[in-house]
Amino acid sequence: MKIGSIVIHCHDFDRTVAFWQAALHYVPREPAKDGWVVLRDPEDKGPNLSISRIGAPRPPSALEARASLLPAPAGARERLAGGNIRRASVEN
Repeated sequence: MKIGSIVIHCHDFDRTVAFWQAALHYVPREPAKDGWVVLRDPEDKGPNLSISRIGAPRPPSALEARASLLPAPAGARERLAGGNIRRASVEN
């Protein structure tokens, strides 16, 4: 089994798309249209990230990633520092 796409519903569409493009180096599969875009991994190694605009803000969601399991691309910490994320320390 393989995850094909992760969907994020957001109120601030442009900011959310820009954040995830910078964070993951993903590219739009097609140009954004009507508050909807599918970002894809240009190397086809990760799942798609579908982003959808919603009308009213919702409570924040959490997405946990174990960065220690993934190689960190150059400049990753700097790119993410401007976003609405926080670093957590996790003991295995």
